[in-house]
Amino acid sequence: MSNEPLRVNICIRKIAFGDGVGGMERAAVRHIEGMLAAGLTVRLYTASDTLQGIVPPGVDVVDVPWPSGLSTGGGPTFGLAYWLWVQRLRESIALSDRYREILHLHGAAAGVLDRSARFAAARTVVNPHGLEAFGSFSLKRVPNRLFLRRLARKGRFADKIIATDELLAPVIARHVGCSASRIECVVNAVDLVPLSSVDPMQEPDRKTFRIVTVGRLVRNKGYDLLLDALKNPAVRDAMPAGWEWIHFGDGTAADELVTKAAVQPVVTLSILRGRSDDEVRNGLADADLFVQPSRFEGSSLTTLEAMSHGRVIVACAVGGIPNKILEGVTGYLASKPTSEEIANAVIRAIRNPTTGAAAARLVREKYSADTERERYLALYRTIFLDRKPERTYL
Repeated sequence: MSNEPLRVNICIRKIAFGDGVGGMERAAVRHIEGMLAAGLTVRLYTASDTLQGIVPPGVDVVDVPWPSGLSTGGGPTFGLAYWLWVQRLRESIALSDRYREILHLHGAAAGVLDRSARFAAARTVVNPHGLEAFGSFSLKRVPNRLFLRRLARKGRFADKIIATDELLAPVIARHVGCSASRIECVVNAVDLVPLSSVDPMQEPDRKTFRIVTVGRLVRNKGYDLLLDALKNPAVRDAMPAGWEWIHFGDGTAADELVTKAAVQPVVTLSILRGRSDDEVRNGLADADLFVQPSRFEGSSLTTLEAMSHGRVIVACAVGGIPNKILEGVTGYLASKPTSEEIANAVIRAIRNPTTGAAAARLVREKYSADTERERYLALYRTIFLDRKPERTYL
């Protein structure tokens, strides 16, 4: 590449440099930190009123206000609000002749792209995130999905589209409407530095067998399936005496889950809301068993974090999880997201809890933040060298 400085313009609707954020926001934070560590200039386009935490030095923040009075996430007006925000984002993006520009769009921020020459001076990269959610259906989601799908499909105009796992590439190609040759795998990773502050192989100093889960309590995450599995007589027979389920997170399904857990046969369930990242890390390190019962999933950062602590893992074979959880080697797979298959996998994990060391080793070897940063840099080099003057978009 030339000697001109490289600037990465990172666009994301919401971001938090701190605790308790979702997978896309955490991936974007690692992206920003990695680019700064590599000496690149970073400009962040986001809605300042939703920005949390302390922005790292060297990041130039451009405020793109979220439409006032509309949902910031999950409500019935969210899709419309996102569409309006993307129009504001498109008008806010300013490129300079001083830099070789990368326009890196997270999520449905891809909607700024089209066939016009507006961003012709930049190389464009889209990381769709979360397209696995399009696999589910709900009448309540229809208005939002109409807007979000239309925005996400604009990703086909980018130079490269990122899949965060090899297994997700066909899903992205289908939903974005692009050819496989435009998709590049940059695996979602975990920052091993803060995770190493807790001994990943420590043995829990207590008598209670602890099942730990982390995530939003919504249908896609499948915690109702896990509850049914934990009520299964065969699972209860296999469990050690005195066991409990600890969940870190909140969501619309929380009250219903607690109510059902109290019905015979009772599952001792504690939902810990609003906990810091350090508390979650300690909770993971203190788990006897981590379960990811998702109906739909992307690359699953929480599964990687639990693996990094050397915990025994049970997860459904959805999204990118089968590339991480190898049956009987790094954990145990429920072949389908059903309570019966989750129950069977839990029983296997209880009977042979020997997979934690291999899980931790896999994360260190393949899913570190350093590896992710180098893959981003290699991707940027490639698109500057290989971009053709004329491209086909389909």
